Amino acid sequence: MLKQRTALQSEIRLRPGFGDALVANNESDLTLSQRAAVLGIEIHGFHRVYRTHARGIRRRLEPHESFGVAELIRNRLRLRGIHVQVLPVGPSDFVVVHQQRDTSGQHTEGRLPGVVRKVLREALVALNVCSTPEVRIAIGIGEPHAGINGLRRSHQEATRALEVVRLVGDDDGDGTISQAGSYSILTATPTHEGQLFVRQYLESLLDYDRKNGGEYVKTLVTYFEEFGNIQQTSDRLFLHLSTVRYRLKRIEKITGLSFAPRRRPALAAARSQACTPVRR
Repeated sequence: MLKQRTALQSEIRLRPGFGDALVANNESDLTLSQRAAVLGIEIHGFHRVYRTHARGIRRRLEPHESFGVAELIRNRLRLRGIHVQVLPVGPSDFVVVHQQRDTSGQHTEGRLPGVVRKVLREALVALNVCSTPEVRIAIGIGEPHAGINGLRRSHQEATRALEVVRLVGDDDGDGTISQAGSYSILTATPTHEGQLFVRQYLESLLDYDRKNGGEYVKTLVTYFEEFGNIQQTSDRLFLHLSTVRYRLKRIEKITGLSFAPRRRPALAAARSQACTPVRR
């Protein structure tokens, strides 16, 4: 009994440690691999990482509460034939690591986010940590990659996808990094200025694209990446010059941005915030 209790206490301590180390991305491959091995994560296979964020939580979960929620999610998924490791991260977020035999994972990708969201919502309500009657849970999904560096990369992709899901206002939705497309560039910078830029100028454009199936965000990002060169923007997007000019006029109207020459210093600053390279 004492041995079992010691093992349980050790796992309660190790799981958040591994999750936080994955998030911080500041440990060596060897150290992270050793942590993974202790938790039963086979690092040589393919892994797809899911990152959750719950909105409406009024306090940090205690370590034993986080462990209990993680175990509940893992056991519910196991009943459906999906074997994962669930790691607490921060106050109330979780990282779900799903080992896959191949890179498709189509048989589980559709089911897993829904199960995780349902179980996590039920657990948070039962723990009485919610500040609102309805807990909204967003989930970002990375692509499957092999090895310890692949695990890091999938987590980075899941984090970026989660940021995009939240940025477009879908606090109870989920999305993959491949679905994020050009939107992911707008979340590449963690700076306060970058977030202000997105909120001030681009929320209306994001909303317009989402409602109308447009590609104004993609056009704007490409225009920034080409340093305001309309011809190069046209070439990259395979669009006629007049189409690019029309889109830029519409973007000015929707966002309030100005592409006039006198505004180039401001656009240069905007470009630096919107086009920070995505780290792999």
